[in-house]
Amino acid sequence: MRQTLDKREAAKMHQLALWPDKDMGVPNELSRSALFAAIDDKCPRKTFDNAIIPSQAGFDITYTGHQLDQGHIDIF
Repeated sequence: MRQTLDKREAAKMHQLALWPDKDMGVPNELSRSALFAAIDDKCPRKTFDNAIIPSQAGFDITYTGHQLDQGHIDIF
């Protein structure tokens, strides 16, 4: 029963907290992860398919798509 509950909890999706449009911010869990890589925008991009992105302990980021860089965090 405990394994079933653990699997169910691990599969849950969590909504990030929303903030007013006038306030800009990036959740700490994203800004302290490797989702927005510090790479040159002229470098070839990797493409990920359900890749686990390194992040703070206790947080999992699974990402599919082209590699993001520091410029993308501004758009985010």
